[in-house]
Amino acid sequence: MVLLRLWNTSKKRGGGWGHASLEVGGQPPAGIYISWWPGDRDGRFPAFAESMKFDQDLNLEGQPNQTFRIDGLDE
Repeated sequence: MVLLRLWNTSKKRGGGWGHASLEVGGQPPAGIYISWWPGDRDGRFPAFAESMKFDQDLNLEGQPNQTFRIDGLDE
């Protein structure tokens, strides 16, 4: 199972950044969870991806706006 979660920038009363995460095979340590954060338009903050936990993303931006479950990928 793969979960793709999307946060838009309107979270946390407009102070959220907006980003996406991908969870493959369940939460760590059983699976992989990667959080991808876009950079800003001015280039002051580069885009990056890091291994995090879903709880950390919840603390930063609240519940995701959308979650897509993808089954049958033989991950």
